[in-house]
Parts: sequence; C-alpha cells; structure tokens
Amino acid sequence: MAIPDGALFYGKTRRRADVRFDELLRQKTQAAALQVHRLIESGKTPEPVYTPKCESCSLISLCLPKTAGRRQAVKRYLDKVMQGE
Repeated sequence: MAIPDGALFYGKTRRRADVRFDELLRQKTQAAALQVHRLIESGKTPEPVYTPKCESCSLISLCLPKTAGRRQAVKRYLDKVMQGE
C-alpha cells in the first residue's frame, strides 16, 4: 500500500504542513532511523543544539536546548564558585 502524502501538525502554532512522501524523503527517513538505532546502541544521548526551529517544537520544554547546550559554561561557573573565586 503506497502512501503518497501526509501532514505534520505543529501544536504551538496550531498549523498543519502538508508533506509529500517522495523517494528522497523516504531515503532521508531511513537514514535518520538508522542513525537513531546507532545512537540507542551507543547508549549516549546527543547534546541538544538550539536553532530557531526549536521555538515551534512541542518538546522544547523537555529538551531545553538553550540551557542544556550551555553545560560547559555552567560547569565552569560551578568550578569557580567551589574554588571561591
């Protein structure tokens, strides 16, 4: 059964985007799925990277890309506090 198209619904903006399921999109989806499997097998979660697209993502409050991406800065701050600087 072939599925030629679908839609993505963005909850925050309450907008729907039509998506055509062409061969290139299918290949990219398969490549992404393989990459996810490799990440799961590695047992490591990649660091989030903030982009403007994050603002329309329903998972931004869980991912926290602005905060989590600054872990090194927080570590430096805590090191300074602990050393009394």
